[in-house]
Amino acid sequence: MISGKLLIAFGVLVAAIATLTSALAQTSLPQIDREIKLRDKTEVWSQAVCLGNLVDDGWVQSRCSVDKGMCCRWSLKGENTRIFSRAELQRELSKVNFGGFNLIVKGADEIAVTQTRRELSVAEIQAKVISTAAAKFGEEGAGAGVTSLKLQSPIYVSLDDESAWDVILPEPLLEHAAVRVVSTSEGSQALGWAQVTLKLEGEVYVARKQVHPNDLLDAKDFEIRKINVLAAQSTGQTLFRKGQFPEATRAKLTIQSGSALTAAVVERIPSVHLGDTVTLILRSDNLRISTKGVIQGTAAIGDMVTVQLSRYNRTFRGRLIEGRLVEVWL
Repeated sequence: MISGKLLIAFGVLVAAIATLTSALAQTSLPQIDREIKLRDKTEVWSQAVCLGNLVDDGWVQSRCSVDKGMCCRWSLKGENTRIFSRAELQRELSKVNFGGFNLIVKGADEIAVTQTRRELSVAEIQAKVISTAAAKFGEEGAGAGVTSLKLQSPIYVSLDDESAWDVILPEPLLEHAAVRVVSTSEGSQALGWAQVTLKLEGEVYVARKQVHPNDLLDAKDFEIRKINVLAAQSTGQTLFRKGQFPEATRAKLTIQSGSALTAAVVERIPSVHLGDTVTLILRSDNLRISTKGVIQGTAAIGDMVTVQLSRYNRTFRGRLIEGRLVEVWL
């Protein structure tokens, strides 16, 4: 059993330790004085003004590059140029524990800070990307858009001519693109890069119901819907756009209800098969000869086919047209 006196003594010890710990926490270590040299003028690329912009001190600039919250303590307050006095800067720095150093500002009595560039916003870059993509897409350009845009780093343009920049899109233009932002006043110099996910809404045929293999395709079984055709093309699909319904075709694979009609699930209906007799028409500018021949494979209207003449050991290659005719231009 622990006696009452021992418990009291233990409690006093704990309280003393707590008091000592609190006192140590509230007592700051002595700071080391460090002189920094103030410039008389400088340029910045934003309204924020950081200590690294104001002084000629590599140590300060390296510290500020990793801790902007500690260093960027001033602002131009909407002005293009603002004068800061050395005393004003010193007062603000006296509030900061700069990693154990007490910074003492020397050098010029005041500094003129001028903003020469500004940062492009994501919205500005996105709008430029959309308008450029729309022009590339031609008639379908009205459906162009951006689903995401991520900058590799902030992009700045000169305040002397804020419109002197543009975007360069890659060729071919796909769903995911690396977009280059360039200066149009400095010889297309690259200002930065953006990773962009594009979209292009296009009207395509979408199945109203399930279509089974070998079923003849009927336009009544499909409806027109707007979808992101770039997303489909990124997977290698070729979509049938509005007004391009594939006539005289059948389903090669099952087409699920709600699925877009693609070239991969469609095949043309064969008009002739291997061994069928067809009429071969040999044509030139002022000659037309017809003869019979045997088809050398399965083909649909419009296909190029090989025909063996019935009476001669010779073949011709031509295009299959309506009426089981194969036309060959000599």
